[in-house]
Order: sequence, then structure tokens, then C-alpha cells
Amino acid sequence: MTLSSKLHPSTYSDDEPVGVAGVPKEELPGPLPAERWQYIPQQMWHRLLGLGRAYDLHFAGVIDSVVDTVLDPVQCESFEEELRFVTEVVNDSALTAAITVILGEVAKVRGRSRMVLVLSPP
Repeated sequence: MTLSSKLHPSTYSDDEPVGVAGVPKEELPGPLPAERWQYIPQQMWHRLLGLGRAYDLHFAGVIDSVVDTVLDPVQCESFEEELRFVTEVVNDSALTAAITVILGEVAKVRGRSRMVLVLSPP
């Protein structure tokens, strides 16, 4: 693998998936139906958490790297802001693609008191 391939989303197509789902609170504790989940590659998950720690972003201290994390609508607002910051400071199309998936699920939760975001590492 060349270093430049680390920036291409297709490089991670066979990676372990991390599930992301914006769902109504009453569907928890789950299990959630398969159609609720969107997925990002595990390596992008670790890259995102690493950058969160490097920039001392709030989400890096709240989100667990190995156990499911549930965020409420208020937490999703700050999570979204920090995700957008990461996309502005890095030139990484693979990470941007993963963040785009997460932002799609965050949009389902933000401003909706009956919704939560579930982040589920393998």
C-alpha cells in the first residue's frame, strides 16, 4: 500500500465496520434493525478519535473507542461542530467520506429530543 492510498475511501472497503445510527430513544437498548445502521471503516474511526485527541476536542473524551456510545441531541450539536472542524483542518478524502456518513446520522438527531445517535465499534 502506498502512502497516498491511505487517503482513498476504497482502501478501507474491507475494513471492520463501525456502526452509526440516528434512532428514536425508545428503540434502545436494541438491538437495532439492520436498516437503521450506516457504517464507516474502523481505521477511519480510530483516525477520527486520534485527531480528536490531538486537537483536544470534546468528543474524544466522551466517545468510547470500543464500547457503544449514545449521544443526545445537545451532544450531537457540539459533535457536529467538531466534526466540521476536523474536515476543515485535514486534507483526507477517506476521513471526510467517513465524517460525511456520521454527519448524515447526526442530522437525524440534532434538535429532536426523542432521538439519539448510537456509535457502535466492532
